Amino acid sequence: MDERIIRNELDHNNLEYTVQCVKSKETFTEALKTFNPELILSDYVLSDFDGYAALLLAKEKLPLVPFIIVTGAVGDDVAVECMKAGADDYILKGNLKRLFPAINNVLEKYKAQQSLENARLQVSNILESVSDAFVSLDTNWCYTYMNKKAGEIFGRNPKEMLGKHIWTEFPEGVGQVFYHTYYKAVE
Repeated sequence: MDERIIRNELDHNNLEYTVQCVKSKETFTEALKTFNPELILSDYVLSDFDGYAALLLAKEKLPLVPFIIVTGAVGDDVAVECMKAGADDYILKGNLKRLFPAINNVLEKYKAQQSLENARLQVSNILESVSDAFVSLDTNWCYTYMNKKAGEIFGRNPKEMLGKHIWTEFPEGVGQVFYHTYYKAVE
């Protein structure tokens, strides 16, 4: 990626940023461990690997960090392949006016995902700290959450229960008082 061209576009839009430019797979891998980026911009054509390989590596190591490919003319099939693999956008160097809006969009999405994950962790921490058993089920009667205390009472691993149907897991409960109570509560 022509770093100078990209920097000019970012500066033109008054974007505050810190850049760590890497030139090889080795330095890219190291940067994923040490730099903690909020966004990754990558060319498709790189010295010892390509943008697709960089994308896969980034999504493995930092799955929530947005990844935008900024490159010269490459076929639509390559762009589609990259988007399917998790690229957040694909910008051609000849159309850099799209870069700033693309960065804003993916950073907003990233921040929303971070907020959602933080909220999920906060709720999970609260539910794990209560001394009572707690489970949540979706409208199909499948577990969406089970705290440790519920796992202890049911003799099950809470993580392994996610997505499993309550009455398949506990068929002895069908027809019992709590079975009917659960159905009444949902109605």
